[in-house]
Amino acid sequence: MIEWRAQNPNGKPERLDPNGDPGIAVEMFQMHDEQIKRMFFNHLFRPLDDYRNMTATEVNERMTTDLMALAPFVSRYIDEHVTPIMEHVYYILQKRKLLPEPPPELAEAPEYEIDYVGRLSMATKSFETLGAINTMRIMGELGQMNPQMLSTMENVDPDKFFRETWYANSSSMNALRDPEEVEEKREAEAEARAKQQKIDNLAPVADAAQKLSGEVDPNSPLAELG
Repeated sequence: MIEWRAQNPNGKPERLDPNGDPGIAVEMFQMHDEQIKRMFFNHLFRPLDDYRNMTATEVNERMTTDLMALAPFVSRYIDEHVTPIMEHVYYILQKRKLLPEPPPELAEAPEYEIDYVGRLSMATKSFETLGAINTMRIMGELGQMNPQMLSTMENVDPDKFFRETWYANSSSMNALRDPEEVEEKREAEAEARAKQQKIDNLAPVADAAQKLSGEVDPNSPLAELG
């Protein structure tokens, strides 16, 4: 603390001698500092400051859990305020012809969806995928007691769920194959398996027919396999 007696014309600012306990002062300062940071949600936006000697998985889980405190507010704020503003701005830019030419995909299907990649938005998506995983885990455990419960898994689209989980975990979408390419690959593999299964099923029949007659009808499926 600095003292200056203005009544004394010859006075000057002087530092007062401390007479308190510095340790207690530091504890009080740290306590108020922590309160101020929490009032401004500093522990949510800089969660690594509070985590020491933890694995990356544990840190990620705690970060996601802490961010969920703001997720309901953020979701409603985005849906009710931010998204309408973005759509209005998009409309104004389009009306004034300030936007670049839309890609052919958007021209063919003009429907679009505004997506957000901020930390709170991604935490919300991650929390949603964790909820889906926990739900499927519960249904799997119930399916051990009642097999009919496993049929509820038919409500889940595996490909869509995988891509949602991949995106929610901040993984690069460029690393994924195009859905059409994946479908073509699956069809080719299914066709190869069906052909192999057909060969495996007819091979014993062909062997038996050849042993009985010594010849194979050229118009039969066995001749095609040969």
